[in-house]
Amino acid sequence: MKETDGVSFAFEQTPPHYSPPHCRPQHLSGLELLRNMSDGNLEGALVGSTEITLTPGKIKGGSHVADTQTAGSVGLLLQVSLPCALFADAPSELCLKGGTNAEMAPQIDYTLKVFKPIAEKFGVHFDCDVKMRGYYPKGGGEVVVKVNPVKDLSPVSMMERGNITKIYGRAFVAGVLPFKVGGMTLRDGLQEESEI
Repeated sequence: MKETDGVSFAFEQTPPHYSPPHCRPQHLSGLELLRNMSDGNLEGALVGSTEITLTPGKIKGGSHVADTQTAGSVGLLLQVSLPCALFADAPSELCLKGGTNAEMAPQIDYTLKVFKPIAEKFGVHFDCDVKMRGYYPKGGGEVVVKVNPVKDLSPVSMMERGNITKIYGRAFVAGVLPFKVGGMTLRDGLQEESEI
């Protein structure tokens, strides 16, 4: 997106693994976020669309909000918006709403504990504040991400795997699930890890 001012991107029958393939609310939220961050234009952007065109303009910083209004992944919203925020003309604050812990998508904990430390090796620094967790089916999670732009990314070499120094887990429960379900999930998960 850094050098795509005015270049159109067409998305057809996205994503193909859905049956039937079409634009879902979380996909639309991500595309609208990109449009807003790049002062661009979207054509055909409706829930259910099978063909959407995004024509970005100049990437700009500032405050941006994306709300899936479902349990759609805030982690995926971050994946589409972070590259734009990194090369914006000013710092960005992204308020991302939806599912923080959704199936088939990166968990916000993965983003914070795995992705963020690796991204920092490239010179990518962002603050991520989990205001509220959101789960299927309602979502309702909120994450605020603050990003300072960079001029360039740093190259890295990560050829060695390294040693495992610690294994730990986290479990969350919501709604009517009793706390013991989280404890059982955590215990069973850690037991499986120790057997590897």
